[in-house]
Amino acid sequence: MDWKVLLVVLLVPLIEARRSYNPYAFAAIKNNGSVVTWGLSSYGGDSPSSQLQSDVVSVYSTLTAFAALKSSGDVVTWGSSDNGGDSSSVLFTASVVDIVSTSAAFAALQVNGAVVTWGGYLVGGESFTVASELTSGVSAVYSNYYAFAALKSTGAVVAWGDTSNGGSTDSVASKLTSGVVDVFSTKSAFAALKQDGSVVAWGKSDGGGNTGLVTSKLSSGIRVVYSNNYAFAALPGIETMKQAVTWGDSVRGGSSSSVSSQLVEVRQVYAATQAFCAVTVDGKGVTWGNYDYGGDSHNVDLSSGVSEVSSTSNAFAALMTGGSVTVWGWWDQGGNPPASVLPQLTSGVSSVYGNSGSFAVLKEDGSVVTWGITNGGGDSSAVSSQLNNVQSISKISSAFAALKNDGSVVAWGSTTTGGDTSDVWSELTSGVVSVSTMDDYNVISGITSAPSSVPTTSPPTVSPSARPTSTPTRHPTPRPSYSPTAMPSGPTTEPSPSPSRPPSSAHSANGAAQAFENNWDILVMVCSVLVLLAAIGFVYWRRREAHAPRNYVRTGKHEPIGYDFEQGGEMIGVYPVTDIENVNPMEQINATGDTVLGSGTAATYTTPSPRAQPKSLSPRNRRSTPSPRNVQGKRSPPRPGKRSSPRASHAGETGRKSSPRASAVRRSPSPPPKGQRKSSPRSRSPRRNA
Repeated sequence: MDWKVLLVVLLVPLIEARRSYNPYAFAAIKNNGSVVTWGLSSYGGDSPSSQLQSDVVSVYSTLTAFAALKSSGDVVTWGSSDNGGDSSSVLFTASVVDIVSTSAAFAALQVNGAVVTWGGYLVGGESFTVASELTSGVSAVYSNYYAFAALKSTGAVVAWGDTSNGGSTDSVASKLTSGVVDVFSTKSAFAALKQDGSVVAWGKSDGGGNTGLVTSKLSSGIRVVYSNNYAFAALPGIETMKQAVTWGDSVRGGSSSSVSSQLVEVRQVYAATQAFCAVTVDGKGVTWGNYDYGGDSHNVDLSSGVSEVSSTSNAFAALMTGGSVTVWGWWDQGGNPPASVLPQLTSGVSSVYGNSGSFAVLKEDGSVVTWGITNGGGDSSAVSSQLNNVQSISKISSAFAALKNDGSVVAWGSTTTGGDTSDVWSELTSGVVSVSTMDDYNVISGITSAPSSVPTTSPPTVSPSARPTSTPTRHPTPRPSYSPTAMPSGPTTEPSPSPSRPPSSAHSANGAAQAFENNWDILVMVCSVLVLLAAIGFVYWRRREAHAPRNYVRTGKHEPIGYDFEQGGEMIGVYPVTDIENVNPMEQINATGDTVLGSGTAATYTTPSPRAQPKSLSPRNRRSTPSPRNVQGKRSPPRPGKRSSPRASHAGETGRKSSPRASAVRRSPSPPPKGQRKSSPRSRSPRRNA
């Protein structure tokens, strides 16, 4: 595998945002119901063409796999088998009408109201803990990055997956037994909107799973909920003139106290990874969240005329009513268009699209303007001559695909993950109806005949008093909506996003789709790897040093490895640092490792090198010492106040006769060659002739 491919495969799952789309490959549905895929082959770029030649209604995805729903209700999967690409072991009891995904698992809603799951078991692929509750009566399934939540016809909610990230409702189970009409999610938490306008949240606390101080404000009157990766924003009825309510990570959008007075009569809320942008009914844009990543818009004018807002991971682009575009946020991810692009953003813009780090603008004349990360879709110069008569643009993490009026597709961006269509170019020259994108609820749809029946269950309706009718709301019935009409003969124009529709769905987390967490997370990850490598290297070096042979001789300018003992100005040995603790300073050790006692006046020694700490003297090194003689073989003078005796002992002397080995080492060592004899640099006493 190419190193660039390996890098993408390793990094993208780590820095992927809450969305569950496939960042490695595109999938396109043609007007004959067939599917064409391209991108990283092992993660969905290579599809089983024999099973996808016709009758495909919709295509769904996890991070590394696809699932196609056919008009017959059958499901075809491909891509990474561990992450949902293999459904061969799944027992479908009825026709499938909808498929939902987390980062690595699928959940299929069948026509009889039952749900089956497959894929990564840690993120919802295994549902055995709630299997009895998923056999019937389910009307819709929702997901975040790690878990699923099923809404039943009774208004109850059942969750499974990663228990710490929304896969368990134990903390709020009593509040989710009935009355729920919709479910929203961040990357690691869920929020259920009830029929009485109250909101119940669960999951990771710093991801919005704990309403905390705003619980009382969420007890009634809420009409819709929005989210980014880490926080929720709930809007009350416009006519109530109440402020929006936010909770979750306070730095990343969970606290709107700095702009709370402006969050009145909010029409729509858009999201980047760590920030929000609310648009009021009079067209004013209000931002909050992480200042560097779109939460601070003081450098641009959003006081009026904001029509809709798009985003990359950490930057926003507002489409103004006059057809111009206003951009702010992290400069390296689309927040700072180059000077060559700015004149093209002053008028004539019809739509703005953003992937992880780049923007693509579709103009009224069908041309396209791009900027942002060069190899992530921000540079379309290689295909600029083909970018005309474009009707819509699809996007994944690091690439774009433009669908043209003639049904052909032009792609650019990362050549590894979707930016290169050369392998399937002949199949994309005409007849394409839609292309997968990380928006539109993680699903692309064709139009074919529907299955013979649809689920008979339906969720409870919301009374007009609970949810104002002035703002259209999502109905939590499964998508897509099947139509008995025949498939059109040519490509159709995809409707542009409606500003009044919340960007959340039953298929994945709501808000603007994001691909990367942020630059800080990337930096932390890289630094963590470097620290780990440094720690491993340090341990390896220490172990090698500990097992290296001892060196008792000074070499060049290097520091000695132990104490320098001197007797009356003569250096008589170097005692290794590792053996020096609790040793009498009158003991020395010679080059062979035998202990030699000093005599007469006390021996002097220098401070050890700070790079090593002494260890206790091992028993095998506590050898019996010979009779007290200095290194010249002369008898040491008696210590003051003591009787002189050949067998007198001190400082650990045993009084036994010296061994032949000890006698041998008492002989004076041969002096070093002339010019190389040096006194210890640590000794300050004058040298004395032997």
